[in-house]
Amino acid sequence: PAGRIAELDTLADSDLGGIVDLRRGPEGAQLYAMGSTTGKLAVVDYTVDESSGSLSLTTSYAVADIGGSLPANGFQRSNRMAVSPDGEHLLVSVAASNQLLQLRRDTVNGTLTYETLAPRSATGSDPGDEIRFSADGRHVLVALGATTTPALEVFGRRAPDPRFALVEVDRQGDTPGPVQGINAPADIATSPDGKHLYAVSLGGDHALAVFSRHDVLGQTPDSAGQHLQYVTAYFDGVGGVQGLGSPRHILVSPNGANVYVTSADDDSLAVFSRDANTGLLTFQQVFRDGQGGVTALLGATGMAMDAGSSHLYVAAENEQAIAIFRNNAGTLSFVGEARAGVAGVLGLERIHDLTVTTDGKYVLGVSRGNTGQGQAVVFVRDNSASSPNFGRLQFLQSVLIGAQLPTAISLSRGNNPGDDEHVYISAEGSHEIVVLSRNLNPGSADYGKLLPRFDYLNDTGGITNMRGPKDIKVSRDGRKVYVAAASSNAVLVFDRDANRSSASFGALSLVETRRDNLEGVDGIGSVYALAVSPVSSFVYAAGFSDAAIASFQVGSGSSCSASGSGDIDDLVNIANNGVLEYRASTRIRADAMGDVTTTASVELPDRFSDPVMGNNAQTDVTTLNAEGDLSITKSNNQVSVVGGETVQYEVVVRNAGPSNLGDPTNSPVTVSDLLDSNPGFVSGTATWTCLASNSGSLDFVDAHFDGDPDISGLAGASGTALLSSSGSGEANYLVVAGVLDDAITVFAIDPGTGALTPELTLAQGDSVDLAAGGTAVLGSLEGARAAVASKDGEFLYVASRTSDAVTVFAVDDSGPTLALKLVEVQTGVVLNQAQHLLLSPAMGEPYLYVAAANADDIVVYERDAVGGGLSMVETETNGVDDPADSGGVVAGLDNVEYLVASPDGAQLYALSASSGSISRFDINAADGRLNYRSTQNAASFGVAMDGAAAAHFDALGKFLYVAATQSNRILVLERELTAGSNFGRLTYRSNVTQGVGTSQGLLGPRRVGLSGDGDHLYITTQAGDALSWYLRDPVSGALSYLGQRSNSSGVVVG
Repeated sequence: PAGRIAELDTLADSDLGGIVDLRRGPEGAQLYAMGSTTGKLAVVDYTVDESSGSLSLTTSYAVADIGGSLPANGFQRSNRMAVSPDGEHLLVSVAASNQLLQLRRDTVNGTLTYETLAPRSATGSDPGDEIRFSADGRHVLVALGATTTPALEVFGRRAPDPRFALVEVDRQGDTPGPVQGINAPADIATSPDGKHLYAVSLGGDHALAVFSRHDVLGQTPDSAGQHLQYVTAYFDGVGGVQGLGSPRHILVSPNGANVYVTSADDDSLAVFSRDANTGLLTFQQVFRDGQGGVTALLGATGMAMDAGSSHLYVAAENEQAIAIFRNNAGTLSFVGEARAGVAGVLGLERIHDLTVTTDGKYVLGVSRGNTGQGQAVVFVRDNSASSPNFGRLQFLQSVLIGAQLPTAISLSRGNNPGDDEHVYISAEGSHEIVVLSRNLNPGSADYGKLLPRFDYLNDTGGITNMRGPKDIKVSRDGRKVYVAAASSNAVLVFDRDANRSSASFGALSLVETRRDNLEGVDGIGSVYALAVSPVSSFVYAAGFSDAAIASFQVGSGSSCSASGSGDIDDLVNIANNGVLEYRASTRIRADAMGDVTTTASVELPDRFSDPVMGNNAQTDVTTLNAEGDLSITKSNNQVSVVGGETVQYEVVVRNAGPSNLGDPTNSPVTVSDLLDSNPGFVSGTATWTCLASNSGSLDFVDAHFDGDPDISGLAGASGTALLSSSGSGEANYLVVAGVLDDAITVFAIDPGTGALTPELTLAQGDSVDLAAGGTAVLGSLEGARAAVASKDGEFLYVASRTSDAVTVFAVDDSGPTLALKLVEVQTGVVLNQAQHLLLSPAMGEPYLYVAAANADDIVVYERDAVGGGLSMVETETNGVDDPADSGGVVAGLDNVEYLVASPDGAQLYALSASSGSISRFDINAADGRLNYRSTQNAASFGVAMDGAAAAHFDALGKFLYVAATQSNRILVLERELTAGSNFGRLTYRSNVTQGVGTSQGLLGPRRVGLSGDGDHLYITTQAGDALSWYLRDPVSGALSYLGQRSNSSGVVVG
């Protein structure tokens, strides 16, 4: 029954004798026990879950261990302790000295260090009957015995400053002013220059209020209440102002010249010009739905504008549309719309909020759906000012986000390209935050699309007080995410993992919650909206029911990111006498030698000075000691031997790790077996061989970059092919497709060292020789994405995703340098976004298969082995039942990205990253046609395979290794080799996932390759900037991590 107590563990130790007080740290991981008879303060690790618990003594302190001027019997006469709410201090009452012992507490491992002895006013030797901290940690209360005077002592304590501190609250009716226009604030926005804040109000106001901002005011007693200063308010229908009837959203243009307001009730958009000095506004225009040719303003809500302030986009929630306005020197003109059901547009049902990516190439939105089921939508924006469609939108994607009634959408920001990789959405119906990632790989079929990454629910994972989130904002530096939870009257502060090399890149950690009417916070009752200052130092909250705007300062005390992975690259605040403590762990490479040298440093921001710069960096040097579990076995595998005959022995030496052992030059490992000196053998007849295996280790040789001397065409390098011009099978050329340079580049391979020498580059628009004679201008390499060479070395095939083409080149190696001659170009709608191609493994490679992502199909060509030309055989299209075979309706080809064939040529498998699936086709050996069989995904295998991007078979075609980019894992699938209805079907066997067990080097795996002996699998990772390798078990197919090479680690680059 509830409340029953059951013993889980006990702890007995001589240091725990005569316990008089027991305290628990706020993290719940340590207990502190004061032993009066032993005179020791013990630290006990405390681990507990629902069904088990354990206690273990970590350390104990005698008075001599603490130091200071404590009396020798101080702990024996102490009887009370207290841990501060922030966990930074432990206080101990010491009777014999009439003092309070203050110990600094390590909040991670609980260990203690002496800090000070605080004097007390009590007389005599009474140590105090009880010690208590106030809830905010700013006061300490000591209760004394009844006969003692005084009976109660109060101490002031400087607690750590909050990481999110209330500066002031500005309310409707406050003076001077009086403040008007915020009776029911629904939205707020700061100007890009940081000088002003604007608010729109519902209720009876129908107003727009203006405040000036003053960063240095409001933080001291003499400037209290002066951070925001009321300027004026504008009201609907007053002074010619229109379009403020029940205003819902407000936006200041990125150039600071205009302010825009939408009204869902009035179906309108109001336009104001802004005076950058005073913040004052001048009403200019109002657009209403159905008037003057304007559409898509029915239920106008969220807005977004590109960084150049050239176009404004307005969400029309009641019209399933987005209105598009062109900005010309502050004057708007309606230019068009994007509407559900038109030009393939989906996902605009009750479209609620919008945002534009930093580069202006995409417009993202969030919709509530007709049933409240949230959707995120993506449009490609024409950002060419010279284009007649400048600013227009082309639908790209609609994705269900699994959240109810989404309210706001916000992009991560930063100073570098690609910092807006993550999308954050608040949903009031499910009390939830959804995080999606943007595919920023230009070579991917899903370029620009969204993929769900994380979600955070109220009352789950330590998150509370997040009911009814109305708004979400990412700080301008990308380090913090703020959530306005209206139903909880709270603002939540999350740390964002901004480390690209982290498996949790973009994930959130709750670090602070500020609630209305608690701990001095006010003005955030039914908080509806948030705004972040341009330099991320202040956050503003619109308290709808409080008729107020609350101003918070970020990091007024010391603050840092709660956690992360990869390199520490943290933007922090350090208050006076503040301390930041990082604890990091990392795995040392097995082949590392010498010393491990690491340097931590701190850098000052501009306009700050440090009088002592010599302590701003420190290097740690630790000697590496190799350790490995060596074993040796020897056997001749015979029960008996015959004199006069030859005997063979097998000697196997193994190293179970964790380190690589032996340096052939300086400190080799010695293996010995005395054969010739053995009296049982004939001297001089012993011979032996040795084969080394199971290391797979790689040594960096060189890197080549686009723009290096004689090198071009490598921008967006995304596809490679090995070419053996002699047809011997030994590659002597490497072909690289550059999707951003619209080019292919060929390198000659040194047969001894593997070094590369640039041979030629062919780009879109270049003149090229024709195989049939004459010349032509290349017009089919725009977005060159993938390449494959025939085994005989005669032909090269290139797929181009923008030209929607397959280009055929003849290889001519007869001259002093390699030449590529154009044979033909295949184009057509069936090749829309040609992404990958594959030659059939059958004798003579008679067929070519092409994956076209936008066409959702696979195109089959018959190949002329003599001339290299192609003849189309058929297409297999997603959602279409090919009447020429019995496979039924084809599935799994949505944005098909990669193809792989079984080595026996019996099956072809197609991977879709967007749907996380793999589809199987039987190959007709007679004509190369495909017969669809099945599609498998996470539901089939029981493990996620989001972002399935590439796959590779072992030589026998028994095991298939699949790279799941978004899941940070490699799946091991076994292929059915027995003829029958399930021939070729895949069965899940195992996986390796980043950070699980010993597995590393799997952050965003993009491509996989198997060594010729089949022992090692090599993996390239896009997010991790690494090349890793794993040992492969040929029986089970299982993988074991061996090592990786990371970009900028040691000498490795590129």
